[in-house]
Amino acid sequence: MRHPRLLAASLALILAAGAGQAGEYVVTGKKLLVKTPASGVSGNRILHIGTGAAITVGQEGGPGDPRCVGAGHGGLSSLRVTTTDGGVSIIPLPCFRWSLNGAKNAYRYTDSSGETCRLVQVKNGALVKAVCKGDQVALALDAGMAPVSVIVRLNSDDFCAEYGGTAVHDGSDGVMLLRKTAAAPASCPTTTTSTTITTGTTSTTLGCCILYAGQCSWTTSEYECILHQNGAGIGAPGSVCDGVSGNCRPTATPGYCCAYPGNVCTSGPTGVPEDCTTAGGSVYMNATCTADGACNPVP
Repeated sequence: MRHPRLLAASLALILAAGAGQAGEYVVTGKKLLVKTPASGVSGNRILHIGTGAAITVGQEGGPGDPRCVGAGHGGLSSLRVTTTDGGVSIIPLPCFRWSLNGAKNAYRYTDSSGETCRLVQVKNGALVKAVCKGDQVALALDAGMAPVSVIVRLNSDDFCAEYGGTAVHDGSDGVMLLRKTAAAPASCPTTTTSTTITTGTTSTTLGCCILYAGQCSWTTSEYECILHQNGAGIGAPGSVCDGVSGNCRPTATPGYCCAYPGNVCTSGPTGVPEDCTTAGGSVYMNATCTADGACNPVP
């Protein structure tokens, strides 16, 4: 049986897809900086600044509103960086961290935890900016990675840049990529996200990390993974469910966790214990939601 919040998330994504046309806006790339210092992954960094007169944020409550009050409860917003040689970094931007300014012409995302991006801004006719730091910035730098595609997604609206442009640092040192003055691409690229295949000692199991409204869920249900396979609500391949942020991340930290019957667990700061127990689940207040669909308590 599917638990209430996962069912609600699935329905929300379907409704969001029918709530209006997804918007695509191409952006002039002013600056892309990617750093992966030898000191360790905690110093990894992405800075993206783009501009464009055609940048248009979605209307309040609509399919381009990334807040939880937007269509489909904000859908799944993210920063996606894709390199020519196959590298991909996807950082989810949960709906509860977004705000809309008083003039209703700019959305702003803030996260001081270091789990996602410190700052993301999109403003009408002016700016797309993202600043992220930490091990979630997972890219291997080399000389063959450009042009680099950067997509800032707000609910169902994509703001796309492509960094050919001027190479100040080409990434060949494995430490820094810096590109400037990149022309806007002709169109946004088509993006897909495949399900994760996790291999155990005795069998291969289909599994995926699903995101929704401040929570994430690890499930081994083939139906759930395929339902979210279009990238609207699924984490990057190999990601696991993080209890502190509610995001799909390379490694998990413990937090609220609900273990449902059928090898499904959910975790994250917006979890409601009553919802868990009503659906026949077991509540753990300090546990990790792992690849076997169970909540593993941490002493």
